[in-house]
Amino acid sequence: MKTKHNLLRNILRGSAVGVAAAVLSLILWFSGATEGFEYRLWDFRQRLMAKPGKATEEIVVILLDQNSLDWAKEENGLSWPWPREVYTYIINFVARSNPRALAFDVLYTEPSTYGVYDDESLGRSIKEFKKFVGALFLGETTGNAERWPADITYQEIKIKDIDEYLQRTGREEFEYPRATFPIPEVANNSEYLSNVNLKPDSDGIFRRAKLFTIFDGKVIPSMALALYMTGREESSITVSAKSDKIIIDGYKVPLDSESNAILNFRGPSGSHLTYSAAAVIQSEIQILSGESPRIDPSIFKDKYVLFGFSAPGLLDLRPTPVSSVYAGVEVHATMLDNLLSGDCLLYTSDAAD
Repeated sequence: MKTKHNLLRNILRGSAVGVAAAVLSLILWFSGATEGFEYRLWDFRQRLMAKPGKATEEIVVILLDQNSLDWAKEENGLSWPWPREVYTYIINFVARSNPRALAFDVLYTEPSTYGVYDDESLGRSIKEFKKFVGALFLGETTGNAERWPADITYQEIKIKDIDEYLQRTGREEFEYPRATFPIPEVANNSEYLSNVNLKPDSDGIFRRAKLFTIFDGKVIPSMALALYMTGREESSITVSAKSDKIIIDGYKVPLDSESNAILNFRGPSGSHLTYSAAAVIQSEIQILSGESPRIDPSIFKDKYVLFGFSAPGLLDLRPTPVSSVYAGVEVHATMLDNLLSGDCLLYTSDAAD
């Protein structure tokens, strides 16, 4: 009889412990306390599984790194910010080999301090390049514009069934009330203006991105989508919005519960073929001087090229699952790589979604 009582007592004690553990788990789950663990586990898997995609070699990154800043100051007496004419050397050099598209992850929001000619020079190079993607920044509270400026042309991005998609998902997921635009010389000569605002997860790590956003009723592509459409020639592309996915040329891009694509990182910073801005500028100057260039311009032939900042003082470094120091432009390059390779990730964790 005593044995039966002990057995019953043990069963009840075990049940109580189980119930308490279940309740504690639910409390931790709903409070978000387990989210950090989910994120760390996800990041570990990302680092472990990171590898080049089918299209990784189609992308080239040019970085304005610390070496470029030092070279400009020490060899040319150029302090920061650079004259915008300097950037024309990058554009013109890349243009020599007929790349698929070029994007600048740079916000030229104010007229150049070097004068009108400086802005006109940059605008002229962009116009002659033709396949150039510019940058604007959409924000919740930051930005000096609440409407699309009258002096800036809107290049429409065509997405089938977009209205029905937004009705189902909710436009608030995509809409931004404020924007920061580039100067007209840049904006009006770009094939597209793309939103370069990237949002981190709650722990500050960048793992996902939206393919498009909305400002003043207009659909704005991400830099990755704008590059994809520019490089593939829009007339041959079908982009449609369906349920929990965006379909691009038949590839169904999976989205999380907030309509973000989950980035499939290729590895740490530098995973894509990368060149210093100084080396590119030097190469263009050498060609103009009749010398052999430091870099062969043919490396950009049929490539998607992205230019951005990685020098620490220029404040465009982002922590990612694969690297604590990752240039913002490389995040855009990763998203483009995922679209071209057709291998965005599907995030199955409700806690992280």
